[in-house]
Amino acid sequence: MPPIESPSFARLYDAQYAHLQEDLPFWTKLADRFGDPILELGFGTGRVLLHLAQLGHQIAGLDNDPQMLAFTRQVLKPPASLRVSLHLLDMTQFEFGHPFELIIVPCNTFAYLDDEGARACLKCCHRHLTPGKPLALDLPNPHLLQEPPPDPDHPLTEFV
Repeated sequence: MPPIESPSFARLYDAQYAHLQEDLPFWTKLADRFGDPILELGFGTGRVLLHLAQLGHQIAGLDNDPQMLAFTRQVLKPPASLRVSLHLLDMTQFEFGHPFELIIVPCNTFAYLDDEGARACLKCCHRHLTPGKPLALDLPNPHLLQEPPPDPDHPLTEFV
């Protein structure tokens, strides 16, 4: 009997978040308002990146997880693939050599950084933004963070 292949974290992550669409109008409005090129930090499995590319935006994606990069490359198809560049880089130390009109960090990704990492990331973003252009961060709602932890006797049905 062949060994059972365990699903990659990228596949599990995508299964958890692929249906999430409520934030896409927000990212779309920012992209339409500020233009291209756009940089997404921590693109994961490409949910936001692919959406913006399918709408015609030029977008670079940066993630430090090789599984996420491989997953996104597999699902990236023309013509959107012609407008996307994917990079295996750390969001606390990256260099592209050119500015972006918009940098986005969806899905609470920025909140995973410690204080030192957050400062380093913000410095990189500042260096890579066209003057006067925005960095948009999705951050956790502090009220939700104050809720009691989940009951350990009941399994979680989604990532917290």
